[in-house]
Amino acid sequence: AYCPWSNGTIEVVNRRILHVLRSLIFELRLDLRDWPILIPLARFTLNHTTPPDRPAAVTLFCGLPPSSPLDSIWNPKSQSIVSVPLNSDQLFALVEDLRQALQKWHKHVGETRRV
Repeated sequence: AYCPWSNGTIEVVNRRILHVLRSLIFELRLDLRDWPILIPLARFTLNHTTPPDRPAAVTLFCGLPPSSPLDSIWNPKSQSIVSVPLNSDQLFALVEDLRQALQKWHKHVGETRRV
């Protein structure tokens, strides 16, 4: 049976997600075991970043305008809301790399379903 995820594209996307999470852990000086708290930030960033060819996912699905992921996140160590020390260009570059990998994967899956 054909499995669209068996060609390595999911693994590539997962590696890029891990790269984003590692960068955030390093920048926020979090313990490596605290990576699950960053998943909502990565998801938020993917859903609220506007790609060049369409509106942001949050706009398409909810009708809401995209907002900045750099406003603040919850730091469980200090039990407080903190600003993200990455500047918007750094975070955008990481997210754009991840977004391109996801778009490539979606395109590949769409093409294989049509065959």
